[in-house]
Amino acid sequence: IAYQNWGTILLLTTLLIVFKSLAIFGVACFLLQWYRTFLLGAFSLCSAGEFSLLLFQKAGDAQLWSDTTQQCLIASSALSMALVPGLMKLAAPVSQFLDRKGWRRNRSHDHGGDSEQTHSLSGTIKTLENHAVICGFGPVGQSVNRALLREGVPTLVIELNVETVQSLSAKGQPVLFADASHEETWELARLNEARLVAFTMPDTESALEGLRIVRDISPEICVLARTRFASDRSRFEKHGASAILHDESEVASAAVENVLRLANRPV
Repeated sequence: IAYQNWGTILLLTTLLIVFKSLAIFGVACFLLQWYRTFLLGAFSLCSAGEFSLLLFQKAGDAQLWSDTTQQCLIASSALSMALVPGLMKLAAPVSQFLDRKGWRRNRSHDHGGDSEQTHSLSGTIKTLENHAVICGFGPVGQSVNRALLREGVPTLVIELNVETVQSLSAKGQPVLFADASHEETWELARLNEARLVAFTMPDTESALEGLRIVRDISPEICVLARTRFASDRSRFEKHGASAILHDESEVASAAVENVLRLANRPV
């Protein structure tokens, strides 16, 4: 049946991917997300879910449509799920293509006037020097930021979460609403005047692209990178990271330390 109706299956698969991606695109635009973010979200969520296969099975049992329609729906759903890994890999190159066409600049002017533009042109950021640039302000980024500030090192945060940017700005923390994987971001961050860059966000691909740009602009600057998986460590080393934090090994070290402490505690 699949061979005889391959055109119908491809059409259904295409419609499913396109319409779900457009729906996610609309949500991402409403939330003011950047191209890489909403493309990754759209490509990872554009397939049919496992629950839809169950629904198709129940509908087939109820004879709501023909066996041919049933098989075409199941085949297109399975095909859409199989395409997700490949589509997710396209998020980075597609977003870079859109940037080269100037779409990112137009988009930032449309909705970033109260965030990126305001912060990037602020007098504080314009005068920063000998500072540390922290990419990502999750739990790891927050800890790194606090430690540096305690040591008297000025910091600049690069973040894509609108609420986080607004909160940091209200507290007087120099912050850019920007994507670390774009070259313009590092010009705004005054990379040539910085002493340190820390990639603390969990997005490996964005961090690697940012690291590549940083090394092109400032080959000698110290760069701290974070990786969630051991398999990515060699990629960061290849791109020139000065130091690499591996989440799994750090957790393992902490676990061993605490287990030994508890084991040696008097009963």
